[in-house]
Amino acid sequence: MKKISNTDEYAWPQFVISDDWEIVNSSSFKPGVWCIGIGKQPLWICSPLHVNAITFDDKNNNFGRLLRFKPTEGAWREWNMPMRLLAGPRSIKKLRATLLNMGVTIAVSARSRRLFTQYLSAQHPEKSCVMGFDNLKGAQP
Repeated sequence: MKKISNTDEYAWPQFVISDDWEIVNSSSFKPGVWCIGIGKQPLWICSPLHVNAITFDDKNNNFGRLLRFKPTEGAWREWNMPMRLLAGPRSIKKLRATLLNMGVTIAVSARSRRLFTQYLSAQHPEKSCVMGFDNLKGAQP
């Protein structure tokens, strides 16, 4: 499991991502993003979803995150998520609907949905790249 932290190793909650089934202390964990540090048990948030890079346009606007994920069926995919989709309840619903449509599995509880948004908002990968945007369709190389 790869540990993903909000800011540092002591920040809570912590997010852990695994691309395969894991056994930790004789407990099995399915692939995905897990939240630890809230409650007694880790909480599954969604299927494996990596935030690989910060994206922006050639005018240094329209920031986003390059997401890499394994859909329910098929090969790994990438999508350039516009950061504006994290702006509020309606846009976050559009974000979840878009990712669900592309094959990401997302937990349904209100707590998991909030943590899903927190996970995406808190990621600041070291890599960055200039990309074009076309509304909700994401990146155009």
